[in-house]
Amino acid sequence: MSNKLGNFSIPTVYDEPFSSLFNVLNLSSSRDASDQEVLTGGSLPQLFSHVYGGQVIAQAILAAATKASPSRVANPHSIHVNFMRAGDTQKSIFFNVSCLHRGRSFESFQVIASQEEKELMTLLVSFQEVQPGPTYEVTNPQVSPPNGIVSNLDIFRLVDNPVAKFLGRTSCFEVRHVDGDLYTTTRRPGPHRVWIKPRVCLPEISQIVSRALLAYVVDQLISEPLLRSLGLCWTTPGLALASLDHAMWFHHDVNINDWHLIDLSCAFAGGSRGLSQGKIYNSEGTLVSSLAQEAMVRIADNAGKWAFDGKGIEIKSS
Repeated sequence: MSNKLGNFSIPTVYDEPFSSLFNVLNLSSSRDASDQEVLTGGSLPQLFSHVYGGQVIAQAILAAATKASPSRVANPHSIHVNFMRAGDTQKSIFFNVSCLHRGRSFESFQVIASQEEKELMTLLVSFQEVQPGPTYEVTNPQVSPPNGIVSNLDIFRLVDNPVAKFLGRTSCFEVRHVDGDLYTTTRRPGPHRVWIKPRVCLPEISQIVSRALLAYVVDQLISEPLLRSLGLCWTTPGLALASLDHAMWFHHDVNINDWHLIDLSCAFAGGSRGLSQGKIYNSEGTLVSSLAQEAMVRIADNAGKWAFDGKGIEIKSS
């Protein structure tokens, strides 16, 4: 079973937490006062007060795909995102799609995500006809395979606090850190490689949904080399971290059920900002995607809604 959305479908999945994720990715359509189509989506619950950015990116990619030509909808090759403000998980998110260009090979769209007429994020996405051309790509790093590396799900099961319990229940992807995780431990600056895979085998899904899912999961990981380089971890007291802008390029088709290796590094940190970069390889060593993100990073006594240390945030046990 699946739900039709433009020229593709969102699969119906009954296994949690993917059931909840696909539910929010299945956007609904309506008309505004000027008779323009507006797509609407909900949000996944979060312990903290703001909407997860990777969710809005995935929703915006799928919103743009509803307007893409049938011959190009499977091949979004680049996205560029600017985040402007945090979203409220209790309110609907509205996606307005504008076509910027339709050419013989490429077509581009702008998607504005908003709540109560306040813009949360702008996404630019380009789709391309599949075409032949000269080829070159960097080789994948040689790292330990995922088997034998501890899973984030196993770590969360062993940690007795509400945050770990929530993540263990709601994380859609299994994450295995080759060079050590940053949940509660700081690490020495150096390589930061991570294996990812859905925690359940997903039914056959379209390429556009597979790429949206990859964009969804990497947003939670791409700032980790920044933390590593600064001697921080996710539970550093007063840590405040927020995505500012994000870019991603797709080079090959994505089999989302495959193990993927994300090879990450930090290029710069200063002025309360940091830049992380990465490459994503499938289990055969093929480079499927490249990405970069600039994030705000601060250590504050009162970081408020941006904090990840839990201070001042009410966390209810399940």
